[in-house]
This record gives sequence, C-alpha cells and structure tokens, in this order.
Amino acid sequence: MKKSSPSSSNSWNSRNNVAPMEDVYCQCGSKVVLKTSWIKNNPGRRFWACPNYEKGEYYGYFEWLDDEVCSRAKHVIPGLLAKLNKREDEMTQMKIKESKLEADLVMASSRLEIMKQEVNHLKNEVNKLKKKNTKYRCVLNVFAFGLVFMLCLIVVILLLYMVQDLLCIE
Repeated sequence: MKKSSPSSSNSWNSRNNVAPMEDVYCQCGSKVVLKTSWIKNNPGRRFWACPNYEKGEYYGYFEWLDDEVCSRAKHVIPGLLAKLNKREDEMTQMKIKESKLEADLVMASSRLEIMKQEVNHLKNEVNKLKKKNTKYRCVLNVFAFGLVFMLCLIVVILLLYMVQDLLCIE
C-alpha cells in the first residue's frame, strides 16, 4: 500500500465533504477518503479514513490530517454549528412556506380569473336586462298613455252625455 501526502489529492467532493487520497487504500481494498469530524471533541477536524468508516464495514484505516483543535474551538464550533443548523432548518421551513404561498397564489389567481369571467357574464346579463327594461318601459309608457287617453275620452264622452242631458232637460 503506497501512501502519498494528503495535500496531494486532486479531487474533492464538497457535497459529501470527502476527497480521495492518491494511491492509499484501506485493507478492504477501498481508496481512503478525506472526511471531517463533527463530534464534540473534534469539531471540524479532518481525517483520512476508509469510505466505509461510518458504515462500520471498514478494516481500520484512519489517520488525522489536522492537529487537534484547542479547547476554545471545541466549545465555540458546536455552538456555531447549532446556530447554523437552526438557520438551515429555518430556511427549509421558509422555503416550504414559500412553496405553499406560491401554490396558494396560483390557486387565488385561478379563482380571480374565474371571478372576473363571472363578473363579465353578470355585466352582460345586467346590460341585457337594462335593454329589456328600456323596452318594457317604452311599452308601459305607451300603455299608460293609451290608458290615460282612454280615460280622458271616457270623461269627455260622459261630459257630453251630461251636457246633452242638461240641454234636454231645459
């Protein structure tokens, strides 16, 4: 098993926080990778280990890359990590809320469009009713005029009969 300097690794997977060590293999045959410890006693301390180290299926390759951190760092880093995790959780919750609000906005926009269509339909119905109302008013006005005319005619006829009766009596 050939061992090279940890700083000579040329590939880095920041997503998983692991990088391979060139030409160094664990007894299980896997190429060792750079990992970062986040336990209380070694927060942020990097080490080389078998890629199966956290699975419990490794054959013992483990080597610290960084020196041990001071006691102050051991106290401060976990607090900072807790704050960072809390902020990340808050961000996740905010993204969930944002997604829900976006969905609600889409639904509200759809409902608004439907309501706008209903309002336009009702406006058209109101306009139709206004036209009918105008038409019926005209008919009603003609009818009322005819009725008044007929009443006047009846009054005139009655007056004529009365006058004739008066003239005949004398």
